[in-house]
Order: sequence, then structure tokens, then C-alpha cells
Amino acid sequence: MPIKFNQKIVRVLLCLVLCSPFFFSCKDDYIYDDREPDNLNASIYDYLKSEGDFTYFLRLIDDMGYTETLSRTGSKTLLPARDEAFERFFKNNSYGVAGYDDLTPVLKRMIMNSSMINMAYLSYMLSNVGSTSSSSGEGLAMRINSSNTFIDNVPFYDNEDLFNGNIYWKRFAGKGLYLSDNGTAPLVHFTPSFMSTLGVTSDDFSVFSNGKTFTLGSDIYINDTKVVQADIICKNGYIHIMEGLLLPLDNMDKIIENDSQTRIFSSLMSRFCAPYYDPDIEARIRSYYDGTTPDKTIPADSIFIKKYFTESNAIDPYEKSMENYGLLYFDPADNSYPSSAKTDIGVMFVPTDEAMDNYMNGTQGAYLKDVYGSWENVPTDLLALFIKNHQKRSFTASLPHTWETMTDESSFDMNVSRNDVVRSYWGCNGIVYVTNKVYPPIDYQSVYGSAMASSLTQVMKVAIKDTEMKFFYFLRSMENRYNLLVPTDAAMKNYRDPISWGLAANGEASDRQIWDFYLENNQLRADIYASDALGNKGAKIKTIGKETDEMYMIRNRLSDLLDMHIIVADKENDVLSGDIDEGMKYAMTKGGSVVKIDGTNDAIQLAGGGNMESGQEPATIVHLDNGSLARYESDNGRTFFIDHIMQDPFKSVYTVLKEHDEYKAFFELCEGNSTVFSYFKDDEDIVPVFDRSVTQSSAGLGYVVKSFNNFRYTVFVPTAEALRKAFDEDPDLCTWEEINAETDPAKKKTKCLYLLNFLKYHFMDNLVPVSGKPFGNLTYETASRTPSGKFNKVTLYSNTGNDLNIECTDTGVKASVVTADRSLYNVLARDYIVDNSDIKSATNILSSSRVVIHQIDHALKAQ
Repeated sequence: MPIKFNQKIVRVLLCLVLCSPFFFSCKDDYIYDDREPDNLNASIYDYLKSEGDFTYFLRLIDDMGYTETLSRTGSKTLLPARDEAFERFFKNNSYGVAGYDDLTPVLKRMIMNSSMINMAYLSYMLSNVGSTSSSSGEGLAMRINSSNTFIDNVPFYDNEDLFNGNIYWKRFAGKGLYLSDNGTAPLVHFTPSFMSTLGVTSDDFSVFSNGKTFTLGSDIYINDTKVVQADIICKNGYIHIMEGLLLPLDNMDKIIENDSQTRIFSSLMSRFCAPYYDPDIEARIRSYYDGTTPDKTIPADSIFIKKYFTESNAIDPYEKSMENYGLLYFDPADNSYPSSAKTDIGVMFVPTDEAMDNYMNGTQGAYLKDVYGSWENVPTDLLALFIKNHQKRSFTASLPHTWETMTDESSFDMNVSRNDVVRSYWGCNGIVYVTNKVYPPIDYQSVYGSAMASSLTQVMKVAIKDTEMKFFYFLRSMENRYNLLVPTDAAMKNYRDPISWGLAANGEASDRQIWDFYLENNQLRADIYASDALGNKGAKIKTIGKETDEMYMIRNRLSDLLDMHIIVADKENDVLSGDIDEGMKYAMTKGGSVVKIDGTNDAIQLAGGGNMESGQEPATIVHLDNGSLARYESDNGRTFFIDHIMQDPFKSVYTVLKEHDEYKAFFELCEGNSTVFSYFKDDEDIVPVFDRSVTQSSAGLGYVVKSFNNFRYTVFVPTAEALRKAFDEDPDLCTWEEINAETDPAKKKTKCLYLLNFLKYHFMDNLVPVSGKPFGNLTYETASRTPSGKFNKVTLYSNTGNDLNIECTDTGVKASVVTADRSLYNVLARDYIVDNSDIKSATNILSSSRVVIHQIDHALKAQ
């Protein structure tokens, strides 16, 4: 029923309050503590007695020894229920109480103390806090302390499910323990002022109160119970009559534990809490339970409180750090969360057992099922991510009307719907929504979730989650779709170091190295071994990673490796983007290289340029011990556990061109003439195709293409016949011998620039293989320039997917890739820049350019 106010009395009292120096207090400091005012109702006790339908509550007052307190002047707020509310309670409650005489002393204390506030509050004052320079403090509060304390009830606890949760509880199995509440349970209230100030809608209220209505502007609810008559002014305080009995609200932890539909989630939570001993709390409890009466007797056993491992409590009862164990955002067993604040509470979305089972046995949770079999076996560090993603630190920041755009605490969409909510509970420290849906963290939803879970891929797990390399940020994107290739820990023992193998491959004397990545105390390490040309390990050289400065080397290689194992699957109009197990022949990696793919579905075989270059077997998808294939679908792509590392090419463009007889004519032109280049050594306009790119702190790993710049490229190599034809048809195109023989400096420079520009026309931005997929016109820039200084462009197209055609956009000259000899097109190379001018002392890759090389049947020609 609507709340009715005695307007005349309220006006009188407000005038008195306005004259008080305590006007801005969040409570009404009752001015008649020592004398009785005229024209007010009787005392609280006498008022209840005169009404005639508070028989049970009066008995409660008498039994609890509050008769004198509520009969004389004082400063109290009482929240009593009428007799009919007690009768309803006796007919339906979880305590087995059928009548007043069945009430235990504990229940009497809980009802009485929850129904009384030790200060006088008009209803509108419940939601006020102290004013500040920036706020009046009105309408901000949603909690207030009653007379209830944690001492009112210290139950004996013998929940065997909890005792099986972790080692901290196991010592109480079969014995039990006394477990006090962690703090006093405050009253949670919703008032018109709070609803208006915080923007809580009546629809919001309906969601978190299981369909109850709230009339904005008039209704008040306290502990999920409606106030049916507010602001009855008595000479020693105020009365707000409740629709039902007030009992202290359980905290979120107890709510979840007691709900029959949330057993699985509750059991998982139990792995993140422990009994903590607090001598001060025990002393306070012992002081009250002094044995003076039967109801004030408690055995001599130690008394504990239940606390969770959280970001603010990261130590166990023995002061051991729990950082690596796994931490929750906040403690659902802490009655005062958040930090005794009156203005907010927490929220937990708790999936039903059915929802938990459906997730574990469905597509999304398949990798958890494969690895662990059930929720109980999921390790705590991984489980903590799951549980805490169902926590929201702030109720006021996660109201139901915001759910469509609400994010988790890591700022990723949660996608919560009102239809997900099975039922709701008010807790003293938060609202619990029982849901028919699981809200996995972004780590579970993304392609790297399966790598985090599997014992086979722990090295890649740590590499992906490394906070300096930050690949997990990239892979968390739900706007993109990925193929993630995850080498197993066994595969990670055979990484061919690109620097040492690159030195050897490019004709620089070098001892090849194999790096064996592993974890030591969850830290990345690498044992470095000598290797022969076949990749067979020799003697161990050293271990790196134990020293801080060596971690840069490990991250340098793992970053390079991860770039090779991520393939974006949804780039529009990109023939090298897609799901790699659906018939693709080549796919572009994040780093700009390509992976060659044979087969489809479960039978795919994968190889990088380095794997093909050194004759390694292609990688395949791993089969698990249970016979299933380690191929997983996630919300943003597919994950494949593979048995070999994808290796980028070790050979440079210079080396690849030099090694192929069919490329010789073009290579020799690109290599240039040392005498000519020496002649123009001080001329900045003359830039050779190849150079060692030596600086004070870096160098190319052998000769590199000077125009390349940490990107991906295509090199078109005209056949010897095509080059002869080009020189025959263009009188301005001179050989290096002719240029060297030219005695006029100006003509010499003109001829040199013309030839270099002709050659650079064959070096194109972007890497385009013959991919097996046809595509329309795609235009790219070359390294060659027009007379005005702009880059010349070529247009590429493929009619069948097994051809590749090139057209010069300014001249219309056309050429096609020669596909008769498989060894002369789709040849992969990589130019490396390393971190030392002495390349044999280099330790890290600074940059690189990935390249595909094709032989073509016609030279490309500018104007």
C-alpha cells in the first residue's frame, strides 16, 4: 500500500530539525533524548501496544530486553512487522518455525536487531550521506547498519562440500568448525530519492526483486521487504512498518552456497576461500558468549571467519602469497563489501548447474572437456579468470537497463540479457542473479583459451599472456576472426634460431643453433644447443632467461614466432585470409609471411618458408590421448595445436636470386657493378638494389634489398629472354658494362638511374602468391618512381587462382607468372635487420621483410 505521511507532524518536526546545527547530517539527531515534546505520539513501545496488532513483535521486544529502551526517550528507528506478517512467516520459512514459541534465541536476536536502527531516521534520510563540497549527499545511500552484529549468530559449520574445496578446509572435514560472519550485515534499502538520484528504474527493480513492482516517488523497500507505513513519529524515535519480518540478509557467498541450482559454481568458489583466525573477533565473541545464560554459551573451539583470495587479500591464512594461485575481484563473504560503503554493493551473475554443464559439454568449452574432463579438474589460475568474470564490483554501475552495453571488469562485452535471469537475490553486500547462461572471460572466449587450458601448450600460454609482448590484447578482439596455430611444448623444443640459421643460409660463417623453450617456475627459459644443417641437436651451449637482460632475447624470438602463427581469417577481399582448414592453399600471417597449406579439415598440413627451405616435414594437427583432434572453435576463430613450429625463411632475397640459375640474369643486374657504385659512392641519388645496411648499431643479415622497410613484398623476376627483349626494345636501357664504359658523368648518372628504376619496377609492395583463389584487379606500388617522383604502380589479377597476371598501370605492359616450374614461383625469402653492426655478434631481430618471388614472362616497364 502507498506510504502515508502525517504531514502536519512532519512539518513541525522538520522545523525543529531546521533549527538544529545538525541539519546536514545523514541522520536525525533526535533532540528529545532528555525531555518529552508535546503533540507527539507515545513512545515506540506504547505506540505498538496501542495499535493492537503487534503482539508478536512486543513479545520479541520484551524477550530481548528492549522494553525499557523503547518505552523511554531515546533515539531509535524501528522496522516492525504486524501480527499477520508473523503468521505468514510461521506458515512458510526455512527455519522450521511454526509458531512464536519455536523461535530460538538466535532467531529472536536476528529479527529484533535487524528491525532496529540505533538512531532516528525519517524515511527520506535513509538514503542520505554526509554532504561534501561537491555533493549534498542526498539520495546516494543504499545501505545502513541496523542493531544486528556478527555476534548475533555464530553457527557451527559442517559443510563437507566446502571441506573438500581446498587444503585449508580439509583439516576440518568430519569435525566442523565455528564460522563467524566476516563483518556485520547491513540493511539494503531502495528509496525514492536513491532511485531518482542513481537512475534506477522500476524495470530495473523488477529484475533484481523477481518481478516486484516499485512505484517511483513513493515506495520504499528494505531488505527486499516493502515499507507499508513510513514516518510514524514517536517521542523516542520513528517507526516504519514493514510488510514482512526483517532478518539479516545473507551475503552473496551464502546465497550461492544455499541455492540448489548453483552447486557447481559454489563448489568452484570454495577453492578460493579459507578459514582465517582473527583473535580480535574471537575476543569480542567470547565476551558476549560468556556462559551467563544457556543461549550465551559457546564451546571453547577456535572461531574463524571465511575469507576469499582476492586482489585486496592475496595471502592465505599462513601469509603465503596466492598471486599465482588465482584471485577474485572481491570477497563475496565480506558483509561490508565494498569497504563498508553505504553507497554501493557488488553483483554476481551465477550460472545454474545446467548452464555450467552445457558450457563444459558444448563447443565453447570443448577444450576444457578435452583437457580436464570436468569443472572440478580445472586448475585454479584458469578457474579464477572464469569465476571473477561473473563478478561486477558495482551494482550502481551495472543496472539491468545498462546490460545491453555492459562490459566486464576488463571492458569486454558481457552480453547479459534479462531473459538470462532465472531468479534474483538481495544480499547484504550485493545482488545475486542466478542465470541460465555462462559469461566466460575473454580469455575463455578467444582463440588462445584452449592454449591456456592445455598441459600440452604451456610455453605458448605464457608467451601469449606475457604482459610485455601483449599478444593476448590482439587475440582478444571479438571484431576479428583468427586462426591460431599453437605449437605444443614438445614442438617448442626445436626452434631454429633465425639469426644463426640465417647467417649460415646466407653464406656467412656461423654455427646453427636450436633453441629449446620451456617453463621454470612459470618463467620462460631457453636452452640453446648447437645444431647441424639437418636440425640435429649437438652440445648444449647455454641457458638464457634466468637473467633479466636475457628475457629480451626470449621475447624477441617468441614475438617473431607468434607473428608467424597468427592468421587473420576475416580480411575482406583478401584471398590469403580465411579459415585455413577449408581449402586454402596459402594464408597470410600476422607478421606478413605466408603459410603453405595442403589438405582440408582435419587432414591439413602446414609449412612456413623456413620449413620448406630446410626440408622439414610439414606440421599437422595433434591428436590427444583420448583420440580427439586438438582443433577448437572459439568466439573469434579456430585454434589448432600443431606438432612443428612454423618457421619463416632463413634465406634473403639476395641469396635466393643468386642460387637459382633461372634468376641469374635478373640477379646480376640487381647486384650491379662495384666500379659504378664506387664512382657514385657520394651521390645520394644512386641507391643500389642490394646493400648490407650497416649502421653503428645494426646491419642486414647479409645483403638485403635497400628499398624494403619492415613490410611484405613481391619480387618479379623476368626470364633471361624477357630481359634481352626489354634491352633490345629500349635504347635507353643500358647494361652495367655500358654504364661503366660511359665517360660523360651526366650521361653515366642518367643511364645508371634509368637502369635502377627499371629494376626497382619489379619490387612491389605487398606479398601476393599464386594462391589457388581467383581475384579481381588489385593495385600496388612498386619501388620504381615516375619522373614526378611518385611510385609506379602495377595491377594484379588472377583468372583461375592458379595464375597471376601483372599490368603496368602507366604503360599497359603486361606479364604473367611462369607456372611451368613449381620451383620458380611462390618462392619465399626474408631479409633480416639485426641489432649489431657485427652480424655475428647480433642477439636480436630488429626488423625484417617477408618476400615472395615469382618468375615472369615479360619485363615490367615504366614510361
